[in-house]
Amino acid sequence: MSMEVQQSIARRVESAETSTLFSRLNAIKNLEGNPEQVYIKPFGNATAFIVKGIPDPYFNSVRGLTSEDIDLLDDMIAFYRDHNMPCRFDIAPLVNADLMLKLAERGYYQYGFHSSLYGLPKKELPVPRNMDDGLSIRKLHESEFSLFGEIYTKAFKMPEFLAPSVTRNNYILKDIPGWHFYLASYQNLPAAIAVLNVQDGVGSLAAAATLPMFQGKGCHAALLAARIKESEELHCDFVIGQARFGSISQGNMERLGLRIAYTKSLWKEMPGD
Repeated sequence: MSMEVQQSIARRVESAETSTLFSRLNAIKNLEGNPEQVYIKPFGNATAFIVKGIPDPYFNSVRGLTSEDIDLLDDMIAFYRDHNMPCRFDIAPLVNADLMLKLAERGYYQYGFHSSLYGLPKKELPVPRNMDDGLSIRKLHESEFSLFGEIYTKAFKMPEFLAPSVTRNNYILKDIPGWHFYLASYQNLPAAIAVLNVQDGVGSLAAAATLPMFQGKGCHAALLAARIKESEELHCDFVIGQARFGSISQGNMERLGLRIAYTKSLWKEMPGD
């Protein structure tokens, strides 16, 4: 694959990831009174996201950064400092050493990696490993979003009091075109949830969570397969996903035909700066 094609794929993947996050956070921002204190600002090719009510670095990050944005780095950093919020830079391989050096000079360092994957949606998929006869997948019903919040918070070991916020922040997406929610049940018990966002011909595997007691039953792989299949049925020509580098989630995606577009580097400010 030529460097030009690789760059083109990377740009499309990064653009789709940013568009999915924008759609989600803009919906939360538009809630009456902006209760989660969401702020979104473009800087050249990049978009800076702040969600004061959700201190997850994933939501408080700069996306879509390229080398062309080097002269805007100080403005981005100031945007977060003005809001008294930490800033994470999610950097795809679309930047040069000069930009990373400038980040380092301002007290930022690379602390982690994250995989961005892509593939072509298809109806015929490999049978996911560890599939169990007791596993079933269906669309989440409108009345079940509280269940979504419960599963999500328990799966990620979040405080129980956050479940209503997770419920609300996903319920508001249900009527926005392109958002789809799924429930996996194991032996008729709710076990896992997942989300698909479709925009501009791209199906984004936006989120997934499995209750600890049901991990290893094939829920994640089955939910991946269902969403990839629906992406094809919705005429997407591209599907993307994200996973912690080297994780089980990444392995499941690769077994279903996705491949790594790039490994993203994660940058944050030095402690004490």
